[in-house]
Order: sequence, then structure tokens, then C-alpha cells
Amino acid sequence: MAFPNKSTEDDINASSYAFETRKLVEAGQRITPNTLWSYQNIGKVIEREVDGSTGSLQAAMRLLSRDYGVEFKNVRKIGYIRLNDEGIISMAGGDRKGINRRVKRSVQRSGNIQDWDALSGPKQREVDAYRSIFSALRIILHPSRLKRVRHEVDRIHDELDTKTTLEICNLPRGYSRKKKPTLDDTN
Repeated sequence: MAFPNKSTEDDINASSYAFETRKLVEAGQRITPNTLWSYQNIGKVIEREVDGSTGSLQAAMRLLSRDYGVEFKNVRKIGYIRLNDEGIISMAGGDRKGINRRVKRSVQRSGNIQDWDALSGPKQREVDAYRSIFSALRIILHPSRLKRVRHEVDRIHDELDTKTTLEICNLPRGYSRKKKPTLDDTN
């Protein structure tokens, strides 16, 4: 009995994946803004059933965004809707909130280190660096900071450089890691 050549099978799978992705990118460019592109219609393009986790579809969405400036928003269990310029702008508020949630969770997770003293010095510094950056991000992403930056943008009618943005956000100097209380500390 002959065994199939695994690399040949992988090459065939990779080329069909790339072919599907290319077809989806071409079709995605033809979708007009504010139009729903249902999973059923997406499936017709590549001649198979599709859901939101289909690899070639996800690759096509990344390529459409990165290389062609075409943005879509997922409509859960239905498909994607192509965004117009107003839709792209409206996504920014949700993006800010999502980033803030992820940063908050990361800070909370790093606060759950059970034995800080058992970590090596480099690992402790790595955690300190992440927590410092995450804390600064939480400050920058706060709605009041957004209002300050927006006020300055309205004043100058242009995008701010990074240095000016950080100055407006008024990041406090210094950072201290708060030690989690233990049972011994409560006495």
C-alpha cells in the first residue's frame, strides 16, 4: 500500500486556501458600502458553506482592510456589512472600549501572580514593564482624555503628533505596583 505524500496534500490545501482567499478579495471589493454580504452569498463565491471562522474568509477580510482599504463589520451569524466612511469612524469608539477592556483584564491578570518573590528578576521587570504600559494606556483611553485631545484637534484643525497627544493626556510621572493584601496584612 502506497502512502500519500503529505507535503503534496499540504500544497494542494494551501493553494486552494489561497485561491479561495483571492476569490473572496475580488468579490469583497465589488460590495458597495452599507451592503450586507451574507455568509450564504460568501459561500456562493467559493462554492462551499461558510461561517465567520472560515480561514480563507478571515484572510480575505485582513487583505481587504490592509491592502485595499475596504472595511467590513461582522453581523453575528449573518455575514458582513461593508462600512462607508461614517461607519469606519463610528467603529473607533467601540475599538477604544474594547482595547480598554483588554488592557484592564491584562492588568488584573498580572495582579494575580501568586508568588512575586519566586519570579526571576528579569520576569519581575517584564511584568513591571507591561503593567506600566498598560496603566498608561488606561489613562490615555479614558473618555476625559479623549475629550481633551478632541478639543485640541478642533482648535488646530489637524491631527496631533504623539508628543502633543501624550502631553494633553497629562500622564502622571512614576508608577508603583500595589502589593495585593495577604491574610497576614489584615491583622
